[in-house]
Amino acid sequence: MKWEDEGVVLSVKPFGEKGYLVCLMTKDHGRVMGWLKSASTRIKAVLQPGIRVQAHWQARLEEQLGGWRLEPLGGSVAALFTKPLCLSALLSATALCEVMLPEREPHGSVYASLLALVKALGEDAWGRGYFDFECALLAAAGFRLHLSSCAVTGARENLFYVSPRSGKAVCQAEGALYHDKLLMFPSFLQEDRAPCPKDLLGGLDLTEYFIERYILPHGGYGLPAARARLKEDLRQRHR
Repeated sequence: MKWEDEGVVLSVKPFGEKGYLVCLMTKDHGRVMGWLKSASTRIKAVLQPGIRVQAHWQARLEEQLGGWRLEPLGGSVAALFTKPLCLSALLSATALCEVMLPEREPHGSVYASLLALVKALGEDAWGRGYFDFECALLAAAGFRLHLSSCAVTGARENLFYVSPRSGKAVCQAEGALYHDKLLMFPSFLQEDRAPCPKDLLGGLDLTEYFIERYILPHGGYGLPAARARLKEDLRQRHR
């Protein structure tokens, strides 16, 4: 049993004396764990979360762990070490993929969103890319947010709230009477701009609400520490 695919490295962990457990988010095969035997110095130097690779997976049986042969496809996350907030976002995204996605279940939209985020990190628009990534992850896990128009009137302007039950946007006039029961709509979506740290915190509070209410109770896991660190880093930057 063997296949070839492109993927993004999620994590790399020592395994035994001569290898590593490498988890990838792949384009066509979803999240896949495999064993990389005796990685060369060149490969070990680039095997970091967020690196894009060409992956060759092989095992005797499909259900076995399987082994990797990995070829870097270029790119580097080294520049993010001087941009700690972007690095924090990358580690949060890769950790969320590991805990929220079943292994070997294809999710092309999540892969595309993760790849777009990796490419955007370091640019002004990275915050919007990160929010879009968490929305894609929510949809893959079974809960889709509907934030393009008001659920009551269909209007696309003056969106101000989000229903905590349906995940649908509600305009200000329709939601005013239920202000205390509704979630806040991310302002940067309405204004179509890159979010500042305060704006992105609001967006992450929104996605976190739905993850904790609708996804975590069925998954038997909690939000990863890297996700909490991203929020704390955003709070520090906002201050």
